[in-house]
Amino acid sequence: MPKILKALLAISILLLAAVYLSSIGKQDQPAQFFIGARNQPPTQKPQNKIFQITNPELTNLPGRWAMAVKNLKSDETYLLRADEKFPAASLYKLAVMWKAYEALEKNQLTPDEILSADKITLDKIVEGKQDKETPETPQETVSLTVENALRAAITVSDNYSAILLAQKLVQLTGLKDVLFKKEEKSTEEPQIKQKPQSRPFEPFKYKKAKELAKNMSAQSQNQPKNEIELIE
Repeated sequence: MPKILKALLAISILLLAAVYLSSIGKQDQPAQFFIGARNQPPTQKPQNKIFQITNPELTNLPGRWAMAVKNLKSDETYLLRADEKFPAASLYKLAVMWKAYEALEKNQLTPDEILSADKITLDKIVEGKQDKETPETPQETVSLTVENALRAAITVSDNYSAILLAQKLVQLTGLKDVLFKKEEKSTEEPQIKQKPQSRPFEPFKYKKAKELAKNMSAQSQNQPKNEIELIE
């Protein structure tokens, strides 16, 4: 056999072998069994880290829950019944947060400024009572820095913190038009409304977790980095 034919035959054999070997990984399991290839387990996509944290907790909680979470650094999201509507009585605290951030940015507030009020007075506001008279006898006082009040109001929905911030912000911003009741023929300081129910305040009527998360994400784009870290 001529040398040229031998060389071509050898090259053809090598090509066929290469093609055959490359197809081994694509064979179905019975075929791989006969040719002796290892059965590789299918690659599974890692579960969402947020899902791993939240799902076990929500599974054990009574009632009906919805959640929309977005990691502002990685854009990772987790949605659970995020399109269902829910009444959200604490939604007004988001307006308090945004106004507080604005006041901090304008140096109208400082993170270490002390906010304080009588506990009984705060309890009456939480309960929606209109009697705001200061008790005659000394009572327990709630005192928090702006930074701590902001963190507590947003991360654990603390009522005292939100009210302390709102009372301070009503002196600095237009928040009273949203959260506070103004008396037409009175020079007294506006009083906080009764505890919000299904419609906490007019400008922000979000009742879906998905819409709320989207709005929060948009708002965060305009906030300085240190303010975002304050509530992470």
